[in-house]
Amino acid sequence: MFMNLLFLLFRFHLVIATNSSFSAQPLCHDDERSALLLFKQSFVIAKFASRKPSAYPKAESWNQEGERSACCSWDGVECDKDTSHVIGLDLSSSFLFGSINSTNSLFNLVHLQKLNLSDNHFNYSQIPSAIGHLSRLTSLDLSMSAFFGQIPPEISTLSRLTFLDLSVNIYQYQQYTEWYTLRLLKLENPSLRSLVQNLTNLEELYLSDVNISSTVPDILTNLSALTSLGLQYCGLYGEFPSSIFLLPNLRFLNLRSNQELTGYFPKFLQSSPLELLSLSGTSFSGKLPDSIGNLNSLKWLRIEGCNFSGSIPPSIGNLTQLRVLNLGSNYFTGQIPPSLANLNQLIGLSLANNNFNSDIPSSLGNLTRLIDLDLYNNQLVGEIPSCLGNLTQLIQLVLCNNKFHGPIPQSIFELTNLMVLNLYGNDLSGTVEVEMFIKLKNLIQLQLGSRSNKLSLLAHGHINATLPKFKLLALSSCNLSEFPEFLRYQDKLEALQLDGNNIHGHIPKWIWNPLCHEDESSALWQFKQSFSISEHASRDPSAYPKVASWKLQGESNDCCLWDGVECNEGTGHVIGLDLSSSLLYGSINSNSSLFRLAHLQRLHLADNDFNYSPIPSAIGNLSELRSLDLYFSSFNGQIPLEISMLTQLTSLNLSFNPLKLHEPSLATLVQNLTRISELSLSNVSISSEVPDVLVNLPSLTAIVLRNCGLHGEFPIGIFHLPKLQVLSVRFNQNLTGYLPEFHQSGPIKILKLAGTSFSGKLPNSIGNLSSLSELDLSECNFSGSLPASLSNLTQLTMLDLESNDFGGQIPSLASLSQLTSLSLSFNEFNRWTLPWIGKLEKLSELSLGDINLYGEIPVSLANLTQLTVLNLYSNHLFGQIPSWLMNLTHLTEIQLMENQLQGPIPSSFSKLKNLEILSLSSNNFNGTVDMDIFLKLKNLISFQLSGNNLSLHISNNNYSINATLPKFELLGLESCNLREFPNFLRFQDELKYDLVVHYSETVNVIRNVDPNRYGYQDLIEDIGQVPLSNLSSRVGLAPIMLCDVPGSKDKMPIESDKDILRMFEPLCHDDEISALLQFKQSFSINRRASDDPSAYPKVVSWKLQGEGNDCCSWDGVECDEGTGHVIGLNLTSSLLYGSINSNSSLFRLVHLQRLHLADNHFNYSQIPSRIGHLLELRSLDLSYSVFSGQFPTSIFHLPKLQVLSLQFNQNLTSYLPEFHHSNPLKILELTGTSFFGKLPDSIGNLSSLILLDLRECHFSGLLPTSLNNLTQLTILELWSNNFSGQIPSLASLSQLTSLSLSFNNFNPTMLPWIGRLKRLSQLLLDDINMYATTCSGNTICFRHMSPPPSRVRPVVVALGGYRRLYMVCLRRVMSRLAKLGLGGGDSDLVRQVWFRHQVELSLLLFCVDYYERLGGGRLGDPASSLMFLCKPVNV
Repeated sequence: MFMNLLFLLFRFHLVIATNSSFSAQPLCHDDERSALLLFKQSFVIAKFASRKPSAYPKAESWNQEGERSACCSWDGVECDKDTSHVIGLDLSSSFLFGSINSTNSLFNLVHLQKLNLSDNHFNYSQIPSAIGHLSRLTSLDLSMSAFFGQIPPEISTLSRLTFLDLSVNIYQYQQYTEWYTLRLLKLENPSLRSLVQNLTNLEELYLSDVNISSTVPDILTNLSALTSLGLQYCGLYGEFPSSIFLLPNLRFLNLRSNQELTGYFPKFLQSSPLELLSLSGTSFSGKLPDSIGNLNSLKWLRIEGCNFSGSIPPSIGNLTQLRVLNLGSNYFTGQIPPSLANLNQLIGLSLANNNFNSDIPSSLGNLTRLIDLDLYNNQLVGEIPSCLGNLTQLIQLVLCNNKFHGPIPQSIFELTNLMVLNLYGNDLSGTVEVEMFIKLKNLIQLQLGSRSNKLSLLAHGHINATLPKFKLLALSSCNLSEFPEFLRYQDKLEALQLDGNNIHGHIPKWIWNPLCHEDESSALWQFKQSFSISEHASRDPSAYPKVASWKLQGESNDCCLWDGVECNEGTGHVIGLDLSSSLLYGSINSNSSLFRLAHLQRLHLADNDFNYSPIPSAIGNLSELRSLDLYFSSFNGQIPLEISMLTQLTSLNLSFNPLKLHEPSLATLVQNLTRISELSLSNVSISSEVPDVLVNLPSLTAIVLRNCGLHGEFPIGIFHLPKLQVLSVRFNQNLTGYLPEFHQSGPIKILKLAGTSFSGKLPNSIGNLSSLSELDLSECNFSGSLPASLSNLTQLTMLDLESNDFGGQIPSLASLSQLTSLSLSFNEFNRWTLPWIGKLEKLSELSLGDINLYGEIPVSLANLTQLTVLNLYSNHLFGQIPSWLMNLTHLTEIQLMENQLQGPIPSSFSKLKNLEILSLSSNNFNGTVDMDIFLKLKNLISFQLSGNNLSLHISNNNYSINATLPKFELLGLESCNLREFPNFLRFQDELKYDLVVHYSETVNVIRNVDPNRYGYQDLIEDIGQVPLSNLSSRVGLAPIMLCDVPGSKDKMPIESDKDILRMFEPLCHDDEISALLQFKQSFSINRRASDDPSAYPKVVSWKLQGEGNDCCSWDGVECDEGTGHVIGLNLTSSLLYGSINSNSSLFRLVHLQRLHLADNHFNYSQIPSRIGHLLELRSLDLSYSVFSGQFPTSIFHLPKLQVLSLQFNQNLTSYLPEFHHSNPLKILELTGTSFFGKLPDSIGNLSSLILLDLRECHFSGLLPTSLNNLTQLTILELWSNNFSGQIPSLASLSQLTSLSLSFNNFNPTMLPWIGRLKRLSQLLLDDINMYATTCSGNTICFRHMSPPPSRVRPVVVALGGYRRLYMVCLRRVMSRLAKLGLGGGDSDLVRQVWFRHQVELSLLLFCVDYYERLGGGRLGDPASSLMFLCKPVNV
């Protein structure tokens, strides 16, 4: 055996050595390696020096000695394969900071052909003249790198250049709302002419923001290879050579903002490749030639602010690729050409501020993608055409200052996306009723008014609740005779125009005379002052501080006008208070002035933060209450008995608060609430039976008792309540019951019993529930056949029967035409096909996993064109993936694993642009998979190919732009014949699960964690030089966006000409800049505050002025690319010293998803409880940071928290709370803290947990058996605690790679189950009182077999798969044992039949028998030999 092992090791290393010789990089020359190292040493690495989020310090990995001494393998370095000379150097976005001059060793690399130093900071040094020594250069990029001064003439000698980019070397700063830009480079001597006269091979030339201040030389017309020319903001003047427009390869031409540059358009050739043409802000003039229609590749045409005149030629309609057309602020005349209707790709059209004098052609109604239509300030006539109502995507419609007449067409009032509607200054007539604007919920600017005073506005009655909230409202000359009543409720108005009307009579009382009673006004005011406004206090993104508008003086002193307050119109008493989502933070008690509002009928305080105070007993004073909503408002403790005295209540919602309902009980609470209609207590700890008293409440329409710890048998009479429409008791695991007979058509619309222990058959009479729209019975114990009467539930939109014991044939559900979601997975149906599934054409989610589906993938699925989710895993599907699947372009998830599908993986998956999850593992696919196809699916986060016969082809592309690749969270490439570490993994910083790749004959597990920190080095073996540093997460630096946003008047800086067509990323929000700076100022920098030798003060680079004023570019700060909000703060090892408390400005960063403050010194301060209000938090790392005191347990319940690390805060103490089913935690590290107490049984609810590290704490008591539920665990560390009793079986933790139970006080024990943990690579069982097992047991327990010999035929495959084997054999036996109370194996009950270990042994012998009958044993072994138990088994 030992010799065999040596042979295998020798063979493996031989393969590795052989492969390494084939992939070896060329050795670089000593002088070039030395030059590169000297170049590296001439700069410091500073994260502020680069602005792109993909930036990282490439030169940091360059080493003179060791395995990385070959410079041709260094990051950013390219060598010639034949000569080994360095020919390429790409150090773009590498955090380089420092000056450079002609003595720099860079210029010794005379063989360089490509040099890219863009997006660094060269400290305002000049471009060295020694650049001319690099005579072989074909590409030179020095953009965005803080170079200063004259461009050296030596660049003009680089005659081989095809690419030259010196753009955006600027200094930019902001004062108030204005941006100011200083251009740092100038081109005077040489001039632009001198620069380019020798560069005859140029293809791309970018000089934007270079101070040229000259004419444009004719010599540019000789650059026949030119494809891109960017000369914006260059101070150009004189006449532009029109022949440049005709260059045969020119695709990109940007001359904008050269105000003194003149010129005209030539006659364009039909072959012109132009795609982008921008002349905005120049003095170009003349007419648009008819030949402009030849530019049929044009996507962007902006010539606003020029001097063009004449009419627009009809040929402009030939530009069918146009997305943006802006002809504003010129001198165009005549009619708007109807041919514009051909431009069906347009999203922006501006003809504003010209002299057009026609009507609007009705054909413009064909431009259905338009977002912005601006025809302001022309001489347009006729009626406003109703066809504009076809432009349903419009956000802005500006038709003001024209000569339109007639009524406003009704179709305008159907444009529900409109935010701006400006019809001011026309000759419109007719009557407009305010109610017409009800559908325009997004409208914030409305400008009406007629020059001829023929337009009349009518406002009727009280429609305040349905109208949009205007910010600007202009109703000039609208024939108003009184103040419109609806203005009373327009509390967002910033500007109001009512001039030119006939308003007369008295000013209405609601403007001057308060209706509100003084005592109630005072009570509300005091209630307001008892709270602070905190952005973290509400979850709703639309939340705002309603009480901010409350005032006791001035025009807003009537509390009946205050936001959220409702008064009785007759008495003036306050009867309603709706402060939901109002950002209120603070405690409330029975002395609160709120309880003086004795007339209150509706009290809604949902979605605020009442700081875990109890619900005050004084709530009983509000005896008139009809509706009480305290949903998700951080109330804590026992629900007061006084609520049961509110006998007028019709609606009660206390859901999602850490409340208890023990005394009073649920029965006591509701027995007096005889009028109750809606009862919602989700996530309230009730822990009782469902009381029969609910059956006596006939007004109930909705009962929602989700996850309340209910148990016992559910009262069957509740199903027959006469008005009940919603019943949800999900996730009450110990709640039993069955579905009754439904003898008549009941009112139930939503029935959700998921995650309970309901059982029995579905009655045939369920088909009488004709109003049912959602039926969720998943994860229950229902059994039997599905009744055919399910097909009567024609209103169903959602049907979920997953994870039950249903069997038999599945009846046709073809009549359920409204279904959008169907799940039948994990049941025991007979083998079947899907002849009717294609008739459910509205389906968007279909889950049919592990239901014995047989045959090819049903072609009828091709009809389901709305599908987003398709799950067919663990069935008996064979054949190839059909081509029609790629026509289902809405698909975001496809799961086909564990079938018998075969053939190649189609390249046409590239059509599914929305795909997020694709699992094809454990099939029989073969052939080569082009990974580049899937790397273009930018939404893909989970991709699994493991367990097939595939070869993965990955091109040698240098994926240098992080944003172009999908961000994988789960990636399975096991056994895909990879021969080198895939380059694209360098940027995969979102991986949350194991990444399995197959190298030669060894499967290695590579984790997206620091191996030095977690001790995983032993798992990463025989891979060679794996760039682990590139796999670890890096905090991205949001770039400063530097382009003009279409339609924006604010000049924004631009990154480079090449990025002009990209979407622009927002800058940091002012309030978040302020919060970060205050947070910085609350600490001092102390060299002893961090232990890491590489620690440095990241916050030093945070500045409010200059180039660093965008906090998204600050070191350690990560912003959302879409919104600009701060979502990540990584100040690990930042030398911070000081305390942190609940008043810290940190907690104003309410969008934070990642907060890493590890390895600092927080001076033994407590961890603030307000961290528990950062509801977007995914990852929290406070390890090694000298915190002390009680840890706030509310942090454990953050709804999105996946990673919590508190390691080695020795004085930090607390206990583990009860965990709910929905907890998303994946990593929990408490090592070296003073946490104590027992592990709660509910720890088994942390079903996503992959790492649990509780080493060196003070935990005690028994290990809960619920640890077995943590089936995703890969690491379990419990050593050095005070655990005792028996160690429960952990056999179900099949993913474990590391298990440590050492140094506890367990009873003497043996571990017969340990051998099932076949992935274990580290096992520590020191000092735990373990005694020996039998020899055969050890043999079974510790023997591995991976992979099995090809002739072995696993029993589980023969019997239909492991899941099938479990469902048919073990699950049924074990479920019956559990119901008899025999599942534990130690029961003394007389009725026992089998112990658990006897069941498992019987199943084992059953499998052995089948294995040997199928010929799985070795030749010559006795057919019934139990020696089989000592051989490797793949069962």
